Amino acid sequence: MAKKVNKKGFTLIELIIVVAIMAVLVALLAPNVLKYLEKSKVGKDINSLDSVRLAIEAELADEELSSLTTGKSVSGDTTKVKGIYLKDIAANLADDNFDKLAQRLFGEGDALSTTFLADDVFSSKVARETRSRIAVFIDENGGVAVAAIKAEGGIASFNGSLIAVGTKIDFSSLDTSVQALGGGQPPQQPPTN
Repeated sequence: MAKKVNKKGFTLIELIIVVAIMAVLVALLAPNVLKYLEKSKVGKDINSLDSVRLAIEAELADEELSSLTTGKSVSGDTTKVKGIYLKDIAANLADDNFDKLAQRLFGEGDALSTTFLADDVFSSKVARETRSRIAVFIDENGGVAVAAIKAEGGIASFNGSLIAVGTKIDFSSLDTSVQALGGGQPPQQPPTN
Protein backbone atom coordinates (compact mmCIF):
# COMPACT_ATOMS: atom_id res chain seq x y z
CA MET A 1 0.00 0.00 0.00
CA ALA A 2 1.44 3.37 -1.07
CA LYS A 3 1.78 6.10 1.51
CA LYS A 4 -0.13 9.34 0.74
CA VAL A 5 2.02 12.46 0.63
CA ASN A 6 0.40 15.64 1.94
CA LYS A 7 0.83 18.31 -0.78
CA LYS A 8 -0.90 21.09 1.17
CA GLY A 9 1.41 23.99 2.11
CA PHE A 10 4.82 25.23 1.06
CA THR A 11 8.22 23.72 1.45
CA LEU A 12 10.92 25.43 3.47
CA ILE A 13 12.87 26.23 0.30
CA GLU A 14 9.86 27.98 -1.27
CA LEU A 15 9.34 30.12 1.84
CA ILE A 16 13.03 31.11 1.96
CA ILE A 17 12.90 32.16 -1.72
CA VAL A 18 9.79 34.31 -1.13
CA VAL A 19 11.39 36.00 1.90
CA ALA A 20 14.60 36.64 -0.08
CA ILE A 21 12.63 38.23 -2.94
CA MET A 22 10.75 40.46 -0.49
CA ALA A 23 14.02 41.51 1.18
CA VAL A 24 15.49 42.50 -2.20
CA LEU A 25 12.37 44.52 -3.06
CA VAL A 26 12.43 46.33 0.30
CA ALA A 27 16.15 47.10 -0.13
CA LEU A 28 15.48 48.56 -3.58
CA LEU A 29 12.41 50.59 -2.59
CA ALA A 30 13.37 51.90 0.87
CA PRO A 31 15.76 54.68 -0.33
CA ASN A 32 13.15 56.00 -2.76
CA VAL A 33 10.42 55.95 -0.12
CA LEU A 34 12.67 57.83 2.32
CA LYS A 35 13.55 60.38 -0.38
CA TYR A 36 9.88 61.00 -1.15
CA LEU A 37 9.05 61.32 2.55
CA GLU A 38 11.77 63.97 2.95
CA LYS A 39 10.54 65.73 -0.21
CA SER A 40 7.01 65.89 1.22
CA LYS A 41 8.38 67.33 4.50
CA VAL A 42 10.28 69.99 2.54
CA GLY A 43 7.01 70.78 0.72
CA LYS A 44 5.28 71.18 4.09
CA ASP A 45 8.03 73.57 5.24
CA ILE A 46 7.68 75.62 2.05
CA ASN A 47 3.89 75.81 2.57
CA SER A 48 4.50 77.07 6.13
CA LEU A 49 6.86 79.75 4.80
CA ASP A 50 4.30 80.71 2.16
CA SER A 51 1.66 81.16 4.89
CA VAL A 52 3.98 83.57 6.68
CA ARG A 53 4.72 85.43 3.42
CA LEU A 54 1.02 85.80 2.57
CA ALA A 55 0.20 87.12 6.05
CA ILE A 56 3.03 89.66 5.90
CA GLU A 57 2.05 90.78 2.39
CA ALA A 58 -1.54 91.24 3.56
CA GLU A 59 -0.36 93.41 6.44
CA LEU A 60 1.94 95.42 4.17
CA ALA A 61 -1.10 96.34 2.07
CA ASP A 62 -2.16 98.46 5.05
CA GLU A 63 -1.08 102.05 4.43
CA GLU A 64 0.39 102.38 7.92
CA LEU A 65 2.76 99.48 7.29
CA SER A 66 3.39 99.86 3.56
CA SER A 67 6.73 101.65 4.09
CA LEU A 68 8.06 98.82 6.24
CA THR A 69 11.38 97.35 5.05
CA THR A 70 14.03 95.25 6.73
CA GLY A 71 16.84 97.46 5.45
CA LYS A 72 19.89 96.98 3.25
CA SER A 73 23.40 95.73 3.72
CA VAL A 74 26.37 96.59 1.51
CA SER A 75 29.21 94.16 0.91
CA GLY A 76 31.73 95.16 -1.73
CA ASP A 77 29.88 96.38 -4.81
CA THR A 78 26.59 94.66 -4.01
CA THR A 79 23.63 95.87 -1.99
CA LYS A 80 21.51 93.15 -0.42
CA VAL A 81 18.18 93.08 1.39
CA LYS A 82 18.67 92.42 5.10
CA GLY A 83 16.54 89.88 6.88
CA ILE A 84 14.98 89.65 10.30
CA TYR A 85 13.99 86.50 12.13
CA LEU A 86 10.27 86.03 12.47
CA LYS A 87 10.73 85.51 16.20
CA ASP A 88 12.36 88.97 16.46
CA ILE A 89 9.50 90.60 14.56
CA ALA A 90 6.97 89.19 16.99
CA ALA A 91 9.03 89.90 20.09
CA ASN A 92 9.89 93.45 19.08
CA LEU A 93 7.58 95.97 20.69
CA ALA A 94 9.87 99.02 20.49
CA ASP A 95 8.62 100.27 17.12
CA ASP A 96 4.92 101.01 16.44
CA ASN A 97 4.92 99.43 12.98
CA PHE A 98 6.44 96.21 14.23
CA ASP A 99 4.15 96.25 17.25
CA LYS A 100 1.09 96.45 14.95
CA LEU A 101 2.50 93.86 12.58
CA ALA A 102 3.30 91.45 15.41
CA GLN A 103 -0.14 91.93 16.96
CA ARG A 104 -1.92 91.35 13.65
CA LEU A 105 0.20 88.38 12.62
CA PHE A 106 0.39 86.63 15.94
CA GLY A 107 -2.70 87.80 17.78
CA GLU A 108 -5.17 85.32 19.23
CA GLY A 109 -7.19 83.44 16.67
CA ASP A 110 -4.87 84.39 13.83
CA ALA A 111 -3.74 81.81 11.28
CA LEU A 112 -0.15 82.46 12.31
CA SER A 113 0.19 81.23 15.86
CA THR A 114 3.22 80.97 18.07
CA THR A 115 3.94 77.67 16.33
CA PHE A 116 5.71 79.68 13.63
CA LEU A 117 7.89 81.33 16.24
CA ALA A 118 9.37 78.08 17.50
CA ASP A 119 12.91 77.28 16.42
CA ASP A 120 11.83 73.71 15.62
CA VAL A 121 8.94 74.63 13.32
CA PHE A 122 10.50 72.80 10.38
CA SER A 123 9.68 69.15 9.75
CA SER A 124 12.29 68.40 7.06
CA LYS A 125 15.54 66.75 8.06
CA VAL A 126 17.68 69.22 6.11
CA ALA A 127 16.19 72.25 7.89
CA ARG A 128 16.38 70.62 11.31
CA GLU A 129 19.98 69.44 10.89
CA THR A 130 21.12 72.94 9.91
CA ARG A 131 19.12 74.47 12.81
CA SER A 132 17.25 76.71 10.38
CA ARG A 133 15.02 79.57 11.49
CA ILE A 134 12.39 81.55 9.62
CA ALA A 135 13.68 84.89 8.33
CA VAL A 136 11.70 87.62 6.59
CA PHE A 137 13.10 89.96 3.92
CA ILE A 138 11.12 93.04 2.82
CA ASP A 139 12.59 95.39 0.23
CA GLU A 140 11.58 98.95 -0.60
CA ASN A 141 9.77 97.83 -3.78
CA GLY A 142 7.23 95.74 -1.88
CA GLY A 143 9.06 92.46 -2.43
CA VAL A 144 8.71 89.93 0.36
CA ALA A 145 10.73 86.77 0.85
CA VAL A 146 10.55 84.26 3.66
CA ALA A 147 13.34 81.71 3.95
CA ALA A 148 14.76 78.95 6.12
CA ILE A 149 18.09 80.45 7.17
CA LYS A 150 20.71 77.98 8.41
CA ALA A 151 22.45 78.68 11.72
CA GLU A 152 25.75 79.26 9.93
CA GLY A 153 24.10 81.50 7.31
CA GLY A 154 22.67 80.83 3.89
CA ILE A 155 19.32 79.48 2.78
CA ALA A 156 18.65 75.81 3.48
CA SER A 157 18.15 73.73 0.35
CA PHE A 158 17.06 70.23 -0.61
CA ASN A 159 18.29 68.65 -3.85
CA GLY A 160 19.27 72.09 -5.16
CA SER A 161 15.91 73.71 -4.39
CA LEU A 162 15.86 76.52 -1.83
CA ILE A 163 13.54 76.26 1.15
CA ALA A 164 12.25 79.78 0.55
CA VAL A 165 9.32 81.64 -1.00
CA GLY A 166 9.06 85.17 -2.27
CA THR A 167 7.32 87.62 -4.57
CA LYS A 168 8.88 90.54 -6.42
CA ILE A 169 12.25 89.76 -4.88
CA ASP A 170 15.29 87.89 -6.18
CA PHE A 171 16.74 85.32 -3.78
CA SER A 172 20.26 86.24 -4.87
CA SER A 173 19.65 89.76 -3.52
CA LEU A 174 19.09 88.51 0.04
CA ASP A 175 21.67 88.98 2.78
CA THR A 176 21.42 85.51 4.32
CA SER A 177 23.74 86.26 7.23
CA VAL A 178 20.73 87.20 9.36
CA GLN A 179 21.64 88.32 12.86
CA ALA A 180 19.25 88.05 15.78
CA LEU A 181 18.25 91.53 16.91
CA GLY A 182 18.93 91.04 20.59
CA GLY A 183 17.79 93.55 23.15
CA GLY A 184 14.53 94.15 21.31
CA GLN A 185 16.13 96.59 18.89
CA PRO A 186 13.97 97.27 15.82
CA PRO A 187 15.40 96.79 12.35
CA GLN A 188 16.45 99.93 10.51
CA GLN A 189 13.56 101.85 9.05
CA PRO A 190 13.78 104.22 6.11
CA PRO A 191 13.50 107.90 7.07
CA THR A 192 9.96 109.21 6.86
CA ASN A 193 9.26 112.44 5.00
